[in-house]
Amino acid sequence: MTTVIPNFQPGFRLVDGTALNALVAQVNTLTPGFEPLNTAIATVGAGTLTAAALLGGVITRTGSVAAFTDTTDTGTALDSALGASAITGFSRLIQVKNNTAFADTIAGGTGVTISGRTVVTPNSVATFLLTRTGTATYTLVGISNLPQAIFGVQALLATADDGTTQTLTTAMVIGGLQTFHQTLGGTTPSLTLPLGADMDTALPDMRTGQAYTLRIINTNSPTATIVTNTGWTLTGTLTIATNTWRDFVITRTGTSTYTGKQVGTGTTS
Repeated sequence: MTTVIPNFQPGFRLVDGTALNALVAQVNTLTPGFEPLNTAIATVGAGTLTAAALLGGVITRTGSVAAFTDTTDTGTALDSALGASAITGFSRLIQVKNNTAFADTIAGGTGVTISGRTVVTPNSVATFLLTRTGTATYTLVGISNLPQAIFGVQALLATADDGTTQTLTTAMVIGGLQTFHQTLGGTTPSLTLPLGADMDTALPDMRTGQAYTLRIINTNSPTATIVTNTGWTLTGTLTIATNTWRDFVITRTGTSTYTGKQVGTGTTS
């Protein structure tokens, strides 16, 4: 096969490779491609979402013990952080992960206009779109707000026990938004809950204020009794007659601390 190279017209010049590389490098400085970078903010109460944190793309918020407001850095600070990349039309998706049990209201600093969903609800992740609209002026639009998942399944039949008096393992009482635990084959067992610290280890994604339902089903010959442990506060009826179940709402209230509130009962056969 013969390749025909056409004649160049007078005045036509090939681009020098070195010059082309230099041009591409200049274009790349104007089109930033940021890798996601998480910024942890643990301020108690009102905090500042710095330019660096916003441009990092991921912000994890902890520390507050009541509803609070976080204010973005100024448009001027964002321009400064972007440098040569501060061009009109620049945009960046930002996620704010609220790991507190309280609402986080996002406010705009000077030059930043907030719209859309502006409140990150407790234990949720919100997505925002940051856009540069002019010199030192930006918009921050709240796009979505989704609760953080504790478990990957809705319901789980957890590991059963053998009906003897014992301390339950975490595998026996966690696993799904509705977890079923069966105690069987014994007589009058006392079932002690796992340590609150062990619950934290087994539930690394569970945040303060989040909860799930634990159903304990007693198929032993007589009554079973639920016993508290370090880190727990239990309310309601803690005895479970034979062939009976009780539902408990398990809530994380802080580091290594949980409540178990008995909310319902029924019979099984």
